[in-house]
Amino acid sequence: MTAKQLTPFEEFKGTVNDPKVQRAFGTQLPNDVPLDQFTAVVIRAVQEDPDLLRADRKSLFLACQRAAQDGLIPDKREGALVIYKMQVNDQWVKYVQWQPMISGLRKRLAECGFDIRAEVVCDKDLFDEDKGDEPRITHKINYREDRGAVFCAYAIATNLETGKKYREVMDLDELAKVESMSKAQSGPAYTIWKSQMQRKAVAKRLVNWLPLAGKQHKRLRAMIDRDNEQYDLDTAPTTATDTAKKVQEEIRKPKAITAKKPDLPVVKTAPTVVETTAPPPEPVAVEVEPAQTEPVATEHERTPMQKAEARAMETHEGVPQDEEGDPGF
Repeated sequence: MTAKQLTPFEEFKGTVNDPKVQRAFGTQLPNDVPLDQFTAVVIRAVQEDPDLLRADRKSLFLACQRAAQDGLIPDKREGALVIYKMQVNDQWVKYVQWQPMISGLRKRLAECGFDIRAEVVCDKDLFDEDKGDEPRITHKINYREDRGAVFCAYAIATNLETGKKYREVMDLDELAKVESMSKAQSGPAYTIWKSQMQRKAVAKRLVNWLPLAGKQHKRLRAMIDRDNEQYDLDTAPTTATDTAKKVQEEIRKPKAITAKKPDLPVVKTAPTVVETTAPPPEPVAVEVEPAQTEPVATEHERTPMQKAEARAMETHEGVPQDEEGDPGF
């Protein structure tokens, strides 16, 4: 009688429950994560995504071990087991990698005394960042309509003891650079949970500025370092795509405010009359006939009356006058 052949899932389940594997997980997990809970979540993650069993089996167990080191469970909230392809000897081989999420980062950061929140901002959101002496971030979302495309992400960390806040903002071009260096750009991390990856990117940058210390800080730092291994830091990052750049340019373009011109009353004006001056008339030559004078009568032609008047005139002209011209009589 031949033994029943196990399915790939049953084989994996038996390997995970093997005492050696259980001891390996147990030595890595922190006290706040029970071993049986971690094992159950790992089995469920593989059952929900059978493609994980088609990947390199060694990389699958290594990814589970790294999740245990981070003290997180692969429930797709604190972290996830994702597949990426790597070229080996001219062949593409599927590998599994552990991908901590923003919720897992928040969990580990809370142990260091900080609460961190990270969000993506879309072009229809109301977003305002004040820098200077009194920095502040305002973000309002209208869930009643489509938010549009993502154009930036931000993170705010609060010291749980003092209440002091720390802030970080990354624009779309910076987020695209991080994505371009990921070894799993075509995997579910960026095709399904892209907004989660963008939130984690800005949160990880903010962690670098926080005043952390102690044992818990070392665990958090180790988790971030392991997460950075999933990025090809030796490759020059690429900038945002043309479509992303157009979204950024449209959002950053200042809105021109044009004042409406007042309606002016229509004034009717009389037509302009142009007065023209007629040229002066040309002078007309007028022929003037010489005045006709009566011929003077000679002494022999005068009448007796004319002769008497002539003698009287001659007598008057001979009367002497004084110095002032008056007659002397």
